[in-house]
Amino acid sequence: RHKVTLIANTTQRLSVLVNDILDFSSIKHGKLKLNTARVDLTAIAELVLSTMNPIIGEKDITLTAEISPEVRYLNADEFRLQQVLFNLMGNAAKYTKQGYIKLSASVSGDDLVIEISDSGVGIPDEMRQSLFRPFEQVHVEGHHSASGTGLGLSISRQLVELHGGLLELDSEVGKGTTVSLIFPSN
Repeated sequence: RHKVTLIANTTQRLSVLVNDILDFSSIKHGKLKLNTARVDLTAIAELVLSTMNPIIGEKDITLTAEISPEVRYLNADEFRLQQVLFNLMGNAAKYTKQGYIKLSASVSGDDLVIEISDSGVGIPDEMRQSLFRPFEQVHVEGHHSASGTGLGLSISRQLVELHGGLLELDSEVGKGTTVSLIFPSN
């Protein structure tokens, strides 16, 4: 059973890796097309949070979502928006041992802002730019669970930009990180 579980987990990780590389290549060559439609952000947030629960496991982390009623619906590619949120929430879970991870959405001026905030280890200023380089990972001192391909943030930023938005990151070592997806409201 242990070997079958190991094979299944390895297969899952390889599948994610292959899909990330294919997405990266498609974006790089301008071949990735979005299928935009009106999507329910509240439903997407519920799906993402329910999927995150097993990833959180036994950690003492509170997962919450606060979607403002005026931004419940937005025009986006539902699959790609889920992909971005899974990537960002997964990163938050990886680097948060206890505290909270919060997904929120609201209107700010003429923009729709989706934020993923956590009480994790935070990212030093000098490492922030390398976060978005493909195949690079940031190793935070005292934290050894960095894993993955190093493509998640790069792909997420590019997918948000394909939607006409921006992805920004604010972090303080020892206090946590907030990633903001900023879309023009239409």
